[in-house]
Formats: sequence, C-alpha cells, structure tokens
Amino acid sequence: MPTRAPSTSGPTRRATSITRTVRRRPGASGSHRVQAAPSAADVEQARQRLEKLLAEQEQSAAVRLEERLERQRKQAAAIEQAAARKRICIMAQQNLHALLMQRPVYYIDEKGERMFLDDASHKAEIERMRELITQYCDSD
Repeated sequence: MPTRAPSTSGPTRRATSITRTVRRRPGASGSHRVQAAPSAADVEQARQRLEKLLAEQEQSAAVRLEERLERQRKQAAAIEQAAARKRICIMAQQNLHALLMQRPVYYIDEKGERMFLDDASHKAEIERMRELITQYCDSD
C-alpha cells in the first residue's frame, strides 16, 4: 500500500501542550471570602428584629385562636338552635296528632286541676299546632 506523503500546501498543524494559569478576580464566584465577626450593634439589631418577629407571630397565633373559638361558638349556637327547632317540631306534631283523635283534651292548670278544652279552644289549638309545624318543621 502506498504511503501518503505530507501535504505541502497550507500550514502544518502540530499538537502542542499549552499550560495556562488561571487567576481568579477577588469576589468572583468560586473564590473564598472570609467575613469578619458581626459587631455588637449588628447582633443587638438582629436580636431586636427576632424579638419583634416572635411577638408578631404570637399575636397572630392569638388572633387565629380567637377567630377559631368564635367560629366554634357560632357553630355550637347553630346546632343548639337546630335542636330546639326540632324539639318544637316534634312536640307540635305529637300534640296535633292527639288533638285530631276526637277525644276530650285537657291541660293541668297552676292548681293542678284538669281544664278541658271546649270546641272553640280545641279548634284554635289545632290551628296553633299547624302553624308551629309550618314554622319549625323542615319540608324535607
């Protein structure tokens, strides 16, 4: 096989080894910088900022706690109100049922004596129970 002769046209390239020294500028990334210890005034300022932040955090936590307690109070009041409405509804339904049975109806007065309802009172009591049912019973 024929050997190829070096080309005489154009510059010849030679592999050379170049050693470069890289110098870093002060403050450039990768450089190490030593900081001086903070002054007493800086430490005091940082302590005061920390105390202020902690006080604000405690106050914020207290406000959130109070808001949560208020929501719980409102929720408990709503539950109590719903239970009272349900009790009134059930009582009115039971009384209406008793009033519609065509039996003599009575109540006990302050002296402990039975007081029977006349026809007009009986009809008025039926109407009152129906109004209570309309007002306090859900139309589920």
